[in-house]
Amino acid sequence: MAAAAPVSKIDGAAYLPLETLARENGLAYQYDPILKNALLTGPKGIFKTHVGAEFAWDGRRLIRLERKVCLSDGAVMVPESALEYLMPAPTPAPEPAVVSRPIRIVIDAGHGGHDFGAISRGLAEKRVVLEVARGVWQELEKAGFRVRMTRKGDEFIPLEGRVRVAGDDDADFFVSIHANASLSKSLKGFETYYLSEKADDEFLAQNRAGHEPFRSETAKFDLRNNELKAVVWDLKQEDNRRRSVNLAETIGRSVERSVSISNRRFRSAEFFVLKWTDCPAVLVEMGYLTNDEDEKNLKQPSYRRQMAHAIAEGIIQYAGRAR
Repeated sequence: MAAAAPVSKIDGAAYLPLETLARENGLAYQYDPILKNALLTGPKGIFKTHVGAEFAWDGRRLIRLERKVCLSDGAVMVPESALEYLMPAPTPAPEPAVVSRPIRIVIDAGHGGHDFGAISRGLAEKRVVLEVARGVWQELEKAGFRVRMTRKGDEFIPLEGRVRVAGDDDADFFVSIHANASLSKSLKGFETYYLSEKADDEFLAQNRAGHEPFRSETAKFDLRNNELKAVVWDLKQEDNRRRSVNLAETIGRSVERSVSISNRRFRSAEFFVLKWTDCPAVLVEMGYLTNDEDEKNLKQPSYRRQMAHAIAEGIIQYAGRAR
C-alpha cells in the first residue's frame, strides 16, 4: 500500500505533490527547473513528465493523464490518477506464456567505400571496423539475437542512411564501431561514447519531431503540434540516453576484462548516429591508428577477434538485463 501523500485541490481536481509522494514511498525523484522535466524512478520503472504536459513517459509508452501536470508553490503536482502508474500493482494471475520477439540490434561498421576513415601505415579504418563488426554480428546471431548490419561490404552509407536502418528495423540497440586517429601519437586506448546532454535541447527536439512522427500505442491525440512533439522527443531521448550510458559502460567493462587495452575512456558526444537514432545508441572507438601500440594490436587478426568477442559479450550482458 502506498504511503499517503497530501492531496491538494487545483481547479477542483485532486493533485499530488510528486516529490512528497516519492519521499514517502522510497522512490527516487529528480526535477530540472530549466527544462521543467520531472523524473521519478520506482517499482514500475520510470515516470517522466513535463510541467504543463498532459502525458508522461514510462520508458516504453506515452501515457495520457487526466489533467495537466502543474507547479503549485514550487512543487510539481500530478493528477491523483497518475498514482496507478507509480505504485506496484497487485500481483496478477499467471497468464499463458507469450513468445516475445527477439531483441533487434543494429551493428554499424563506420566509413566504407570512398570514405577510408583513419589511415595508418597499411591499415585503413574502414577495413578494420568491418571485420570486427562482422565478428560482433556473428557472435550476436549465435546468441539468438536478430542482428542487422548497416553495411556488409566495402560500400559508403551516408550517416542518415545508417540511422534509417535502425528505424526501419525497429532496433532495440544501435552500436557503431570505429577506430580513432589523433595529431598526438601518444594518445591511445579504447573509448565508448553515448549522447551528450547538450544535444537534448528544444531545437533538436523540434527538428527531430519534424522528421518522423512519434509512434505510441497510447498516444491517440494530435502530435502535429510542434511543441507537443518536442516535449515527447525530449522524454524519449532522455530515456534512450540513460540506457545508452549503461550499454556503453557494459561494453567498455567487457572489453577491459577480455582484451589487452592500454586505456579505457567513457565519454559523451554529439555524433550524428547517436543524436538521431530512435533507440539506445553507442559509438565504440577500438583504439588509435595513429598510436604505434594500438596500431600494432589492431593489425593482428587474433586481436580483432578478441575485440569482436568482447564487444559482443558486453552487448549480450546488457541485453540480458534489459529483457
